[in-house]
Amino acid sequence: MLLTASDLVRDFRAPHSSVRAVNHVSFTLDSGEILGLVGLNGAGKTTLVSLCATMLAPTSGSLTICGVNALKRPLAARKFIGVSLGGDSGFYPRSTVEANLRFFASLASIPPKEHDQHIMRLLRLVDLTQQSHTEAGALSRGQYQRLHIARALLGHTRILILDEATMGLDPDSALHIRSLIARIACEGTGIILTSHSMEEIEDLATRIVLMDHGSFIAQGTSQDIISYAGLTQVAHTLIAAHNLARFDEKTCRTLLGDQGTLSLRPAGVHWKATFYWHKNPDDLVAFIHTYCTRQKIPIPQDIRLTNAQLQDAFIYLSRRNAPER
Repeated sequence: MLLTASDLVRDFRAPHSSVRAVNHVSFTLDSGEILGLVGLNGAGKTTLVSLCATMLAPTSGSLTICGVNALKRPLAARKFIGVSLGGDSGFYPRSTVEANLRFFASLASIPPKEHDQHIMRLLRLVDLTQQSHTEAGALSRGQYQRLHIARALLGHTRILILDEATMGLDPDSALHIRSLIARIACEGTGIILTSHSMEEIEDLATRIVLMDHGSFIAQGTSQDIISYAGLTQVAHTLIAAHNLARFDEKTCRTLLGDQGTLSLRPAGVHWKATFYWHKNPDDLVAFIHTYCTRQKIPIPQDIRLTNAQLQDAFIYLSRRNAPER
């Protein structure tokens, strides 16, 4: 087992208040496993990742990294951990890709005679061999992100922590990064991946953990998360902008009650209404027809029913737990 976290707690204290960001969390990470960590902003993901990276000490609990007690010997544990937070900085822009990696290899205590071997291996892994003599500042955003990952893998990395690895990337660059992540896991590295892209989590994670208010509230496969949410079906339809005034979202949610919830968002010149349903699927279309008739809105002719996906479960849970506005 690469990582074992037991009963981790992290409190942030102020003179007159205290916030528990991580609440008695326990989990393990094995070789080649990709743990997908998802949750709303404020769920505790960043704090938990910081604890696992030994960047933050827990209030209580224990953490073992590759057999090392990370609380008593954080520096010894840290040599097995690589962290990639991404972003548009972190390297010397006027130095080449190779020179940057050589500098960070020195910081990682890799003997100088081994630099070439490590750097060439990583450049091949992240597909930056042809850019080795390119200034870091001249890299595309996707290439820069791959350089972040190469830096995180310098040394004896057994656990790779990736925070929003594809945020802000175009689809082709994001797909390249996803393929790279899968390839790294296949080589035996354990990966903790945080992302707001449910498609990415569904595609990569061998185990998904859903966090809320500092606790693990569900974990397993994407189907396990969907089952936890209790969703059966989702309906999508478009509401014309001039009908939105009569589409009273609050009334609709009141009528839905415990049968489901509703999400509205702009879609071109229309509003896209998505109904998340966890009762009898046959009743969903009937509900939409009844509601539209009651509000004197034309009954949509383009209601599209789909089986619930991970993203649907995530949005549904976030809507269900959100405070009333």
